[in-house]
Amino acid sequence: MQVLSTVAVVGGLVLSTAPQAAAAVPYRDWTQAPGNAAGVVFDPCGDDWRLWDNVNDGLSASARFNYKGVKDRWKTVMFVKDGYGHASRNVSEKYHIYFQVRSPYGDSPIVEYRTSGCP
Repeated sequence: MQVLSTVAVVGGLVLSTAPQAAAAVPYRDWTQAPGNAAGVVFDPCGDDWRLWDNVNDGLSASARFNYKGVKDRWKTVMFVKDGYGHASRNVSEKYHIYFQVRSPYGDSPIVEYRTSGCP
């Protein structure tokens, strides 16, 4: 009798004990909330952040980031209510960052981008 240690078939379904790959984090300089309710763009040349709140409802959207590989709290860059905002927030050039826009209508996907280099 051969023993299958990592795969079993139960009722037509294939079950596996192999670890699932982590969902890939997109690598790009922008992200947006569901329905384009808000969006943020990061430019590492000058540590420039641009944030849009596209829903005129009196509520704020925010941008936040965290350094890749560093276990600490997320840092809020800025808030914008009903419109557009721009800010410079110094980030360490030693790391890549994860960043996200937060909106009352849902948070954007988390994306990764570099923190150094100007074109």
